This record gives sequence, structure tokens and C-alpha cells, in this order.
Amino acid sequence: MFTLDERFLEELGLGAMPEGQKREFLQHIYEELEIRVGESLTAGMTDEQLDEFGYFADKDGDRMLCWLLNNVPGFEDDEEYRRMEAACPDLLDALSEYGAMSWLMINSPDYPSVVECEFEKMKWEIIANKGAVLGGCE
Repeated sequence: MFTLDERFLEELGLGAMPEGQKREFLQHIYEELEIRVGESLTAGMTDEQLDEFGYFADKDGDRMLCWLLNNVPGFEDDEEYRRMEAACPDLLDALSEYGAMSWLMINSPDYPSVVECEFEKMKWEIIANKGAVLGGCE
């Protein structure tokens, strides 16, 4: 996979970016990637699938739990769920994160390749426009 950090910015030729802007730019990249991946994945989904995924995006506790119990029996014992539960102070956050991941694995098994493809496209767009991104900081 990939990590959005200072090393990533160096790889893109953005190491000269002012320190105060690096975190903000990395957050922008993450948010833009989420949007692009979401648009790519939802392009072929039915309304029912979109509604189901909405349970996790909206953190609808009852519906998330119902979906998980019906589609991922025994999820409470899954090592990945336990890791998320330990990392998330709010149970709804853990259910949302784990549920969204499980839902994607079932309904969009190509999810990792979609993320990678969108990430690579975005990376090359940034490289092609690094002068504008740096705003003359080079």
C-alpha cells in the first residue's frame, strides 16, 4: 500500500514545501483520494448497495450491527475487528471502520486495486503540477 507522510512528499519532489503546509497538503491528498475512490466504486452500484454502505458512513449503529451479524458472522472474534476496537475509543467508530472494510471486501473485491489506481493517477497529477503546488517555493 502507501503511506502519506514526509517521505511521500519527498518522492513527489515536494520536499521544499514549507513545513506548515505539509500536513495540510497531505490531508488534502487523503480527502481527495477518498472522493475519487468513492466515485469510482459507486459508479456501478445499485441503490440498495449504496444504502447499505451508507449505514457505515452514517454510523447507524443498529443497521451496521445487523448487517455485520448477517454478513460477517463471528466478526467480534476477528483479529482485525479487535484491533480496530482497541484503536477506536467509540464503538460506533470501530463498527463503522470494520463494517465499511467488510462491506467493500464483499461488494467490491477490487477495492484495493481501485485505491492503488486512483492513488497512482493522483500522484502523477501532483508531480506534473508540482511547480504550482509549491507556489514558487523551489
